[in-house]
Amino acid sequence: MSGVQESARILVIEDNKVVRDFMRMILEGEGHDVELAADGESGLASCLAQPPDLVFCDLMLPGVDGLEVIRRAKETEEMKQIPFILVSTKQDRQTIREGMQTGARDFLSKPFTRQDIVAAVRLQLA
Repeated sequence: MSGVQESARILVIEDNKVVRDFMRMILEGEGHDVELAADGESGLASCLAQPPDLVFCDLMLPGVDGLEVIRRAKETEEMKQIPFILVSTKQDRQTIREGMQTGARDFLSKPFTRQDIVAAVRLQLA
């Protein structure tokens, strides 16, 4: 596990409480500090107030959607290098491509497993 950041600050922006709590349980179990946001606006505010090491961002959020959160965050100097993992039930090529063009570094399709989350974190924080 050489080169992997041991403990990271990870922000999870997800409107579904069950999914949010599942992700928190997994990430905290891996030793990470986890912050949660239930919508795009509060997630973006969290990013800008104290940039995390990694962000999981749902695509379909109330108000400001995930793509717009990434776009706005990446406009700031503090967030340019922070990896975003886009999370969605949508799995079509156009959605994935648009996410990557917006600035996401990875795409996690729902439903996902504990192993999917752990692998995505390790890849981005290596």
